[in-house]
Amino acid sequence: MRWEDLLSASRLGGKPQKRFDGRSPFLSDHDKIIFSEPFRRLAKKTQVHPLATNDHIHNRLIHSLEVACIGRSLAMQVGYQLKEINQLPNCLSPSALGDIVQTTCLAHDLGNPPFGHTGEDAISKWFVLNESCVMQTLTERQKNDLIHFEGNAQGFRLLTASESAHSSSMLSMTYATLGAFIKYPWCSDATGQKKYGVYDTEIDLLDEVAEHTGLIKTATGYARHPLVYLMEASDDICYALLDLEDGIEMRLTTFDDIYHVFSPLLAEDTQGELNDRLMAIKAGQVPSVLRGYIMDIYISRCAKAYIEHLDVIMTGQCDDDLIRLADDAVYESVTKAKQLAVEKIFTHPRKVELEIGAYEIIYRLLDKMIPAVQTLFDTRKTCDKEQDMVLRLIGKEKLIAQPSYYHALRVTLDFIGGMTDNYAMDLSRQFAGLSN
Repeated sequence: MRWEDLLSASRLGGKPQKRFDGRSPFLSDHDKIIFSEPFRRLAKKTQVHPLATNDHIHNRLIHSLEVACIGRSLAMQVGYQLKEINQLPNCLSPSALGDIVQTTCLAHDLGNPPFGHTGEDAISKWFVLNESCVMQTLTERQKNDLIHFEGNAQGFRLLTASESAHSSSMLSMTYATLGAFIKYPWCSDATGQKKYGVYDTEIDLLDEVAEHTGLIKTATGYARHPLVYLMEASDDICYALLDLEDGIEMRLTTFDDIYHVFSPLLAEDTQGELNDRLMAIKAGQVPSVLRGYIMDIYISRCAKAYIEHLDVIMTGQCDDDLIRLADDAVYESVTKAKQLAVEKIFTHPRKVELEIGAYEIIYRLLDKMIPAVQTLFDTRKTCDKEQDMVLRLIGKEKLIAQPSYYHALRVTLDFIGGMTDNYAMDLSRQFAGLSN
């Protein structure tokens, strides 16, 4: 793959560029994400702890902003190193890589439904349980899309279609940003793949992006855009560090537990310098100081690993993520951090209780909405008054305008997937006839 193609500044659908001095097309992509409705709603979506009442705990919006900061720094380091070894064309700057990766990091969780991965699983399970009655007319791929609801594919749909079930405006992103966003550039029926990044409704758009960015065709779809590895690593770094900081804030784990995970990354002289700093500051500042040291190490070592494995990345033959390609100390620390989070944080009773409730919330929404949409597209049936009200809530005109029942299901899941945790909970209670 060639950087001249990979960093294409042309926009989806061949839309003309608007150019301003000092503002690249990729910065324009960044600003479009910041001002979009789906991005704003991340403030009320689960990161790890559903409906957290502690204002210091991460939500999806804060997480995305932090991932974007890591992604920009990592991509800039990679960009300058590519320049040094004459692998980046003179017409392209390291800042272009930074702008694109920062934007994809901002957008990487836009497709997450309410309650995060629990919400994904609840939607998938509902369609598994109701497969025989709501999916008889669908193709196998379309069924796979529904019984394996995928936030990554939902995010690509948001970036390439409309901002919401009630909007007809498109974000019109550059091909470079879209290519670098797709972690899994293949469909739900790709052989041997656990995750996927594109629904049946957006197959043609994936082909368009791949054509303009020069992604390599593979047996399952396309090779990943080389900048995807930087976005993915940035997300992993934030998960490793910041989920554990939330654990300290909620008194589910201790700083000593975290220091034990990350201290092997520190050189001997750095450990002494860090310990001196930790002794001189307040207890509440201790985690953030350690975080700064570890982030710098992760970024520099991941950048180094990227350059070392550049050939396999650029030829589409890299099957590992960047954390795995980095040195053993980086991989082991991220692995241990995730294990600690599972043991001390993810199994916290309050978190588990809320996640169990999330299934009931999602099921109740789907129980009302999907049969109404099914009736709308069944020529033998007529919607009753209750179903008509449900359809109007989703957006009846937009549903009617869809070319097929499957497309209407996708619009319905746009509506549910775009909900905040609070709105999903409140609407579910209203459907059950319960007051707030």
